[in-house]
Amino acid sequence: MRRLIIFALFALASIMAPIANAQWQEAYNNSGAFNGFHFTDSLNGWFSHIGSQKIIHTSDGGNTFDVQLNVALPFNMYDVYMEDNLNGWACGTNTGSGPGYIYRTTNGGADWIQQTHPASQSHWIQIEQVGSSIWFIGSQSVTPNNLLIMKTSDNGSTWDLTSYSQFDASWLFIFDSLNFIVYADEGLLALTTDGGNSWISTTLPSDYQVQRVSFKDNNLGYALVANIWSN
Repeated sequence: MRRLIIFALFALASIMAPIANAQWQEAYNNSGAFNGFHFTDSLNGWFSHIGSQKIIHTSDGGNTFDVQLNVALPFNMYDVYMEDNLNGWACGTNTGSGPGYIYRTTNGGADWIQQTHPASQSHWIQIEQVGSSIWFIGSQSVTPNNLLIMKTSDNGSTWDLTSYSQFDASWLFIFDSLNFIVYADEGLLALTTDGGNSWISTTLPSDYQVQRVSFKDNNLGYALVANIWSN
C-alpha cells in the first residue's frame, strides 16, 4: 500500500482554493503511460507516450493531436522539452544496457533526429534547460547505476558527461548550474551549491520515495513523498 505525504501540507488548501471550481475535460486517451509534458504557449504542447514509444503534439490547445515520432523498438520515451515552437529535445531508453536515446528537432517535431553522445551505457529520464545549456539526467544502464548528468551548449555537437557514484538513478530540481537538488527512492534528498562537488543531505526513512520537488523561491520548497508500507 502506498501513502502519499506532502511536506508543508498547510499550504495545500490555499493552493487548491482558486481552482476549486475548475472544469476538467479529457483531451487525449490511449493505452500506455504518459510522461514528459511541455507546452511552449497556450496552443502548442508535446508529451511522450511510453507505452507506444511516441511523441504526441497538439497545435490547437488540445483539441486535436498528431503523432510526431513512433519508435519501433522496445523503448521508453521518458521526456520531451521544447526550447521554443521549433527547437526541442526528447530522451528515453531501451530495455537493454543502452545507450539511452536522445532526439532533436529543429522544425517543431516534423522530424526528430537521433543524436550521438558519449554515454554508451545509459538511460535518460529527464531534460532541463539551464541557461544556454541543455541537461540530460539519467543513470548508467549497468551496475552500478550511477547518476549521470550530460550537458550540451552547442546543440549536441559536443557533450560534457559527469557520473556521480554516490547516487543511483535520480531526478533533479535545478536552480542554476551550481545549485540543484537530487531526489529519488530510499529517502534520497540532497542539495549541492557547488555544481556537485559536495552535497548536503536530509535524513528521511529509507522506505520513503521522493517523487517530486518544487520550490516557490530559493528558500521555500515542497517535497512529495510516497511511503511504502504494509499492514
